[in-house]
Parts: sequence; structure tokens; C-alpha cells
Amino acid sequence: MKTELVWEGKYDEYGNRRPVKLPTSPLPLQRIETIDAPCDAATGKSNEQRAMQAFVALSTKFLQATPGGSVPLAPPTTPFTGDTVVVTATATTGKVTFTANQPNASNVTTEILLQPLASQIRNPQKGAYRTKKFFRFLPGSLSTDVDVPAGWYAAAVRFVKTTTGQAATIQPIGISQVSFSVAESGSGSKKKAA
Repeated sequence: MKTELVWEGKYDEYGNRRPVKLPTSPLPLQRIETIDAPCDAATGKSNEQRAMQAFVALSTKFLQATPGGSVPLAPPTTPFTGDTVVVTATATTGKVTFTANQPNASNVTTEILLQPLASQIRNPQKGAYRTKKFFRFLPGSLSTDVDVPAGWYAAAVRFVKTTTGQAATIQPIGISQVSFSVAESGSGSKKKAA
């Protein structure tokens, strides 16, 4: 037994199948939602996918800032806009020193970011900053060093809420040149063993 879909006009009055006429212009296709996976009306993307991406992003940032911590399973209830700390970066021999004007707020840490540049006239690229460390500025400890090879660097910071993994936007600080030094070790001549 054979099953087929039949509609009016598929066959002519003699029972012969009519030739299929395809349109010359492309057909508009519509994405149909599936049950229990509603889509965003504006973008057509699954809300479940965006929720999963948000959870992964928050969990990743939480674990970067709080290694060994237990990832919060509930979403944050309030937005996070950052901290009021102002951070400056100063390049010296073999390192960049990040200095804050005050301690971080409670449950906030600072993500220290650097981007190597080919020269001082190069513009930093938006996605090219790399995390060097997470540091919590505290009273009596308002600076931290990042050891780097000689060259030009764009410095930036981003504040992270340690209880949720929420991160504020990256705040570029400026471009600095790190120099290198040559250090002599010891002063005597080595004798060759006989």
C-alpha cells in the first residue's frame, strides 16, 4: 500500500499528474517555533539558547574571579555597573604597575587586562585585551604589578562582582612602553676544569 499527499490541482481531470511549476523568485520561508522553546519575537532566536549562553558567561567569569568557588545557579537579581575605583597604569622596567585611588567595594574584584601593541601609534583592538590577573584592591594594598616583556602595551581594567560573575564593561587606561634592563650576575672569571 502506498500513501501520498493529494491536493486539489495535483492531478488533471484524466488522473495524470500535472507538472510542477516552481516560482522564479525565492519563496519566503518562516521559522516555526517548537513547543516549550519559545523564540524572541524581535530576533527569532531561542530564549533557551540565550539563557544558556548567559549562564555559561556568568559561570566562566565567576570561576575566573573566584577559583574553586561554587557557581551560583540562580541568575543575578540586580544589574552590576562596576566600581567607583579609578585605576592608573604605569610602565617601568619589565612590568606594568596598576594603582587604584581607593579599595574595591565589597564583593568586587578588578580584572587586570593588557594588550600588546606593535608601536605606540597602534590603536588597541576591542577584543584583543587579555586577562593577566584578578586583583582586589584593599586598604594598604592599592597597587599590583604585572611582569611583561619589553614593548608597547594598552592597559585596561574590568570590575567583576565576585558573588555572581557579573562583569562591567572594559575601561581602557592608556598605552605605555615597558623597557628592559640588562643585569650582570657575578663578577669573576670562570676557570676551566682540567
